[in-house]
Amino acid sequence: MGKLSAFIFCFLFLYTFGYSQLTFRRLSVQEGISNSSVIAITQDNDHFLWFGTRDGLNRFDGYNIQIFRKDRGNPNSLLFDDIRLLYFDPQLKTIWAGSTKGLSRFISEKDEFHNYHFNPTKVNDISEYYIQALLRDSKGNLWVGVPDGLYLFNAMKDKFEKQSINYQGNPLNILSIHEDRGKKIWIGTNVGLFQLKYGLNKQVNLEEVFIPEVPGVKPIKGQAIYAIQSDLHQQLWLGTHGEGLYKWHTLTNKMAQYKHIEKDSRSLSSNMIRSIAVHLNGQIWVGTFVGLNQFDSVRNNFNAIVADEKNQSNLSSSSIYSVFFDKKGSLWVGTFYGGC
Repeated sequence: MGKLSAFIFCFLFLYTFGYSQLTFRRLSVQEGISNSSVIAITQDNDHFLWFGTRDGLNRFDGYNIQIFRKDRGNPNSLLFDDIRLLYFDPQLKTIWAGSTKGLSRFISEKDEFHNYHFNPTKVNDISEYYIQALLRDSKGNLWVGVPDGLYLFNAMKDKFEKQSINYQGNPLNILSIHEDRGKKIWIGTNVGLFQLKYGLNKQVNLEEVFIPEVPGVKPIKGQAIYAIQSDLHQQLWLGTHGEGLYKWHTLTNKMAQYKHIEKDSRSLSSNMIRSIAVHLNGQIWVGTFVGLNQFDSVRNNFNAIVADEKNQSNLSSSSIYSVFFDKKGSLWVGTFYGGC
């Protein structure tokens, strides 16, 4: 095996619904993106699109791109350039950027950041961890998931406080957090699916979700769940790394599993799921290690889109990292590709 290639290829694509054939508009390094690996995408209240890359945070106004990077001489600059998560906070009306070193909150009035990272002399910050999940729930609480557990933001103290939550004596690795339309909060971890519930005196509990086993479907218990979304029919879509995609009806307990099947072009294109997005019309889109997939609810299978280097209106890389619908309903897809 050769060493990992230093060359990473990535483009950002925009697809607008309504065409009989998919066409993509590309945004690449040539158009001003800071790095070719687009890991995370979100949009703010001013309709700016934000792209998190391996080398900086990008703000796009539809014409121009402004790049934010860490400036070692400026404590109000971005905490770290390797951005892995972006989240628009509906309460603070601002952007949170999670990196492999901690969390940054964008201060739009000053075009600067307030950072949260580990500092042994000041115990009021989140640990210096890979930020993997973030959610402002319907009660106004801000949750952050990291490899050693779950943190809750204390606005009065301006700090993140670790929650005393363990599983079989070990801290849970929080990979994804999602609140559905019924205001239930679901937590994807390295050992399966949990539900966050509020108890008395503001106590918070994580309850493991037990789903009856279905013949031919591998149990969700023990699976690492990297992506969670809910649709219009009270169903959760759960993305794993290796066991494909699960669809679980939270009321009836019906469970289905979708996996890649060799020589079946209508199956999921890869069992490695990175991202799931739901359009306002209910369409489910899934980003995988090998292709973008649109779920066909009538046929109960997938339309897979993979790279075509000869077609400039198609994907140039099949390695999908992020899928996101903007306020107009257009689909943005960030891709990543490395060689060895």
